[in-house]
Formats: sequence, C-alpha cells, structure tokens
Amino acid sequence: MDRSASTTPKTSHTEMRDNVAKKGDEQLEFVDDLQNLGLDRYIELPQLVVVGDQNTGKSSVLQAITRLPFPVNESMCTRFPTEVVFRRSKPGSKTIVRASIRLGKVRRKDTALKERVKNFNFTCDELTPQVMEKIINEATQSIFGVDAIGKDSRLDTGLSDATLRIETSGPNEKHWSIVDLPGLIQGKKYINMRQDDRSSYGKRDASPENLPSGSPSPESSTSDITVAEDLVRTYLKNERSIILAVIDPADYQRHRIFSLIEHIPRLNERLIGIITKCDMKQEGSDTWITNLLKNKPQTSFCPLKHGWFALRNRKPKEVDATNDERDSLEKAEFSKPDWQDVPKDRTGIRSLMTYVNAERSNQIRTSMPALIDEIEGRLQKCLDELDAMGGERDSPQSQRLYLWKVANHFQHLSDEALSGRYEDAVFDKDNTKLRLVVQDRLEIFAQQISDMNAIPIPFESVAPNSERLTSNSVYPAQSGQPDIYSWILQEAKSHRGTDLPGDINCGVKRHLFRRQSTHWGHMAFQLFEDVREMVGSCTDVLLFEVCPDAKLISRIRKFLNSAMVHWIAEARRELTELIEENQKRLLFTLNPLYFSSSSKGMQLEIGEDASDGSSDLFPAHTNGRLTPNSNRQTPMKHADTAKSIIRGMSTLPNGYQIQSVYQIHDSLYSYYNIALWRFVDNVAMQVVERHLVGSRSPIRALNAEFVGTLSDVELAELAGEDAETTERRKELRETEAMFTKALLKWEEIRSL
Repeated sequence: MDRSASTTPKTSHTEMRDNVAKKGDEQLEFVDDLQNLGLDRYIELPQLVVVGDQNTGKSSVLQAITRLPFPVNESMCTRFPTEVVFRRSKPGSKTIVRASIRLGKVRRKDTALKERVKNFNFTCDELTPQVMEKIINEATQSIFGVDAIGKDSRLDTGLSDATLRIETSGPNEKHWSIVDLPGLIQGKKYINMRQDDRSSYGKRDASPENLPSGSPSPESSTSDITVAEDLVRTYLKNERSIILAVIDPADYQRHRIFSLIEHIPRLNERLIGIITKCDMKQEGSDTWITNLLKNKPQTSFCPLKHGWFALRNRKPKEVDATNDERDSLEKAEFSKPDWQDVPKDRTGIRSLMTYVNAERSNQIRTSMPALIDEIEGRLQKCLDELDAMGGERDSPQSQRLYLWKVANHFQHLSDEALSGRYEDAVFDKDNTKLRLVVQDRLEIFAQQISDMNAIPIPFESVAPNSERLTSNSVYPAQSGQPDIYSWILQEAKSHRGTDLPGDINCGVKRHLFRRQSTHWGHMAFQLFEDVREMVGSCTDVLLFEVCPDAKLISRIRKFLNSAMVHWIAEARRELTELIEENQKRLLFTLNPLYFSSSSKGMQLEIGEDASDGSSDLFPAHTNGRLTPNSNRQTPMKHADTAKSIIRGMSTLPNGYQIQSVYQIHDSLYSYYNIALWRFVDNVAMQVVERHLVGSRSPIRALNAEFVGTLSDVELAELAGEDAETTERRKELRETEAMFTKALLKWEEIRSL
C-alpha cells in the first residue's frame, strides 16, 4: 500500500495551511491560542471536516489542502476517523508528532479492543509520508486486529468509530485541525436493483463487479452503514466547523450527503460542495456538473449557500507527482473548452482554499460573541463548583473547618425552616417551608379526627330515640345497625355483674369510649409518617444547598439517618403511650366543661327547665365535626313534651331506667369531645413538636457541637476527599486557569 504523497521539501508542507490561517487576522490567532490552551476539549472550535461517500476522493482533497500524505489509494478507504491536529509550540522548540486512539461509543465496552488500544502509543519528530503510513497501519492493527492489514477495503468494509488522533506540534505550525471521516456507505438496495434500474443512476455499467465508488460490496453490513453515518452526523453537529462535502461525477443521485442535507436542518447553509475527479467525468455528466458549479436554484438540483468547487485529483500513476506538478495538471484540466462555462473562481485547489480561508475567517468573526459567552459561562460554572467544594480537605484541621462551615450553614437554614422565617432563596420551594407544611398537615389531622363520620357509632340527640327505646326496639329496622342509645343499652346488658337492678356497670362507659376512639391511633400514626417524610425531604434539599458534593452528602445523610432512627423510636414510643392512655387506662378529666355539660343534661332528666327553654347539653359538632369551644343545641323546642316523655317512661328490660341510658350518652359525649382535643394537642406538642420539628428534631443533628466531637478518624471518613474528588479539583483548577487565560487574551485583542 503506497501512501506517498509528495517529494517536495518539507517547507512546502505548510504552504496551503498558511493560506488557511493568516497572521493578519487577530481572531484567527485567538482561535489558534484557544487550541493551544486545549479548550477544544470543552468547547467546539472550528475544524476543517471532509465528508462524502466511500472512494469519492475525500482524502485526496485533504492531501491537496494540507500537503500531508493522507491515504489516496483506490483500494483503501478510510475505516475510522483520522483527526490531524496542528499546534504551535514555543520558538526554538522541536517538532513532535504524537498519535493516540480514542474509543467511540459503539465499541467502548469491547474488552479486546480496549486492550489493543491501550498499548498504542506513537511518538516521532516529523510527519513524513512514511511516518503517516506507519501510524495508520499500526492504528489499523490496534483497532481491527493484526489480520486487518493488506485487505482490500471493497471486500472488507468493517468500520469503527474509534478515532485516530495525530497531533503535530512545532514552532512553525498553525493551531487548527482537519478531519478525514470514513466514507458514507450506500445500502444494499442499490446492489439488488435490476440491471436497467441500476443503469438509471448513471451512464457507467452498474454491475456488481463494476459498481461506482461509494457503493457497498456485497459484504457491507448494516452496522458499517450505521457507524459511518453516525460518525458524520456527530461532526456535522459542530456548527463552527467548515464542512467540505465531496462527491464524484459518477451517479450523483446515490450520494448519501444529499440525504443528510435534506434531513439535517440548515446543513446546506454550512456546506462547501466539492466535485472531485472532474477529469474523469463521463459523457452526459457535464450538464449536471456545470449546473452545480453555477449553483443556480433554477438549474442546480442541490444549491448550497457557499456553492460548489471542481477539483482534479491525482491519478494512480501520478502518486509520486510533486504538489506543484499536481497543481499544474489541475490548471491544465480546467483550461480546456469543456469548462469554459464554469466560473474560474470555482475550479482548482487555489480557488477552493481562497474561499475556505475567507469563509473560515467570516465564520469565526460571526461566532465569536457566542464563543466568548460560552467561555465565560463555563468559567463561572467552574468557579461555582470550586467554591462549593471549598478548600482542600487533606488534613484533620481542614476537614473539621470545612464540616463546620457546612454544619453552620445547614443549621442556619434549618432554623429558618423550623421557625417559619423563610428568608433565604432556597425557601422558594414549598417543601423547604417545613413549619408551613407541618402546620397544614396538623390542621388536616384535626379535621379528619374530629369528623363525626369517622366515629364508629355517631352520637345522637335525645328526642328521636326515646320512643324507640320505650318500645324495646334495640336495632332500628331501617338501618340494621344499632344507634347510640340502643348500643349503650346493649352494652349495659352485656356488662352485668353484681350491680343492683337498674344500675349500669361502671366499666360500660370506659368500654364505649375505647370503641368510639379506635380510629385515633391510625390517624395519628399516619400524621407521624407524613411529618417524618416532610422533615426528610426538607433535610435533603437543605443538604444539597449547603454541600453540592454528592459523596459528602451521602455520608452526612447516612449519619443523619442513624440519628433519625433513635429520634423516630423515641417519637413512636411517645405516640404509642398517648394512644394507650386513651385505650387502656381509666377515663379521667378535671375539665369544667365536662361537669357543665353533665349538669345541664341532668336538669332535663329530672324535669327542670333549661334557662332559655332549650336543651343546651353537649359540646357541638359543626358541619359534621366536633368543636372544642361550643355547646351542642339539641333540637328539643318543646320542653314540656320532653319532660312528659321522661316522667312517663316505663323501665327498660332488666330494670334499667331510660334516664340512666341518657346520662351515659351525655357523659360519654362530653368526655369524648374533651378527650379528643386533648389527644390532638398532645400529639401535636409531645410527638410532632417535641420529636420531629422541635428541639429534638433530627434536622438539628448536624451542628457545630457534633463536628467538634468527631475524632480525626471519623473526620476523615466523613469529610475527607477521595482520589476522584482530588482529581476533579485539580481538573477544575486547570480548567479555570485555561478559561481565564483565554479571556485575558480576548481582552488583549479587543484593546488593539
């Protein structure tokens, strides 16, 4: 395989590149400096990229531009991206050529490929044709294996997205880059066409053994087609690059680049079209070639904003021709009458590079504001991340100081969240307003637990049920369920012991209350879990606010979780005791409202008039809820009727007096209301406030006192930097210096 390109002296190698990067343009020099600083790793900088189908002469175009020995052998297509980077080094320094391979996304997990690429490392002091051939051969072996060398690419069209990067640095170089991509491959549809259909693609015989360049061999795989197109699309995304779209005179309709132009928005505005092998154009093809070069919408099937150029490539027998000889042959070709209708500034490598130079300068000028904005934005992002990381944490003193700052900031924010001040910007998020969301949840708890519909057997007024009890009907026929009075009577019967006839066992009221308050525990524990989740969510947001280091946050959260286990256990124990006090212990209250309500109830039971002629017996339930500060207005408008009913009642079964049933109801209702609001307040104060959002809240665990108690070993485990964090800090500082130098250089240019 002969990859020789020229025997011209090496001083002419930079001739055409000098034409592309002139010193007079300060902004071009600025881009050169950005390349030299290494900003191309972070920001898309202008590149010269050649795309096109296989065997259309892409590499020959780059060879003509750069005077470098890109592969031009017809039997060898580019099988992986080859990126050539030029960097200017300090005056007096030596020229150094380095080659490396970067894995692509498709085969990044290929273990064998990783092992081969890891051992690829090439360094020399001059990029001659022989060196270029050696680099490409060794890279091919590393990417595809030892057996890949020497095969005809038309029979072995395996492609890879691994990129060969050849970097040349020297005092006489210009900072820019060029890229040779694998050619786009046509699908098998073209090969499977009938003979007469294939011939419509062009005048040349389209049989499989004489396919036009760019068509696949029968062995071409779908993966190769996909890899080639994905690679091209990746490079086309850089809108700051100059894209040279290469086609040849044969079968122009099958070129994949035209499909990309149709499917990638505004791509035709960034392309410079090139028609290669123009000395080999076939009979009948001159019309569409001429129309393309004229670039008129009325006649050109693919007009581009930057138009098309015609080139003459070296023929196989001219492989040893010098660059000057190559240019002379090209000039002679376009002096022929066949090209007299084509504008002279659209033919030849000199015309192309004059336009490329002007377009590159123009594109840099127009993209410069956005480029500077991107540099400034990335610098600020870098500074923010460094500021968030704080100083280096490589000693107990630095680790404790950093953790103190984190803890103090966290406590400041948590105090605001718990006190309801919400002065910091982080409290723009509702889930950080801890006091607000907890208060809202407590109000919902109070509404739910006081809902009359939540009581197993609702309390009722006296009058509607007195007649039912006198008729000995324990279960109302219309509902099938016991009402409150029937239920009291039934429970009195089931608790009979050594009581005298007509007396009701003292344990009946306690049993009734436990039954009526069974739903309190479930509702209280649901409140507990919800508030616990609110505290955890707020803690996570505040931790991220004070410490963007994800690993440190994870370690702090682990500590807080361990602390929370203790707090949660204490809170659960407190809540369980409150529930058991209502369910297992004696009924007890000294609340005057209980005696007041019972007294008014007794007045009616013994036939005395109420002060206002109505029954003001029990604490009220408003809109279906019990309220703590008002009395229930029983709808007994006719006091005389109520009195006569009570006085004329016969005794109930087992000698129970109906007055006793009423008295149990009134007393139970009054006590239930008092106990309910006592329970609500106790849950709010003794559980939620004391253990979750008060002085014992787990959100208060991360504080300066805690940091002060840590040993050096514990500090290292909690706040020490791992190797990855140390490396990230180093990278950020280097990046900061890089972007800062870039902006200082830009200020120098602006001041000129």
